[in-house]
Amino acid sequence: MIAGIAAAGSLYHTKRSGTKPVQTTEAGPSKANPVVNHGAEVKRALVKISSEPEGAAIYVDSIFVGKSPMDLELSLGKHELRLSLNDYLAWEAQVEIDTPGDMPLHITLMKE
Repeated sequence: MIAGIAAAGSLYHTKRSGTKPVQTTEAGPSKANPVVNHGAEVKRALVKISSEPEGAAIYVDSIFVGKSPMDLELSLGKHELRLSLNDYLAWEAQVEIDTPGDMPLHITLMKE
């Protein structure tokens, strides 16, 4: 657990996605939605996402949300995160956010 964020599975590996390799973790599908609120108060965390290099596309639960660096408000629970940038391996992980508040997440992307 790092600052309230835990990546499911501890094995990072690469796989091919189309013609580009992808850096990923072993994880199941996400059941949480960062956007839907059905009237109940939803506890949230502010995830401060940065990457090296900057400018990586950020996807939460398969939805493009912007480019790094960015502060992203997410509901507590499990989410699929993906960062991608041309000429770099994409980074994917299922994370579980279990604590409200500010949480940094810095990802260093590897060259293809």
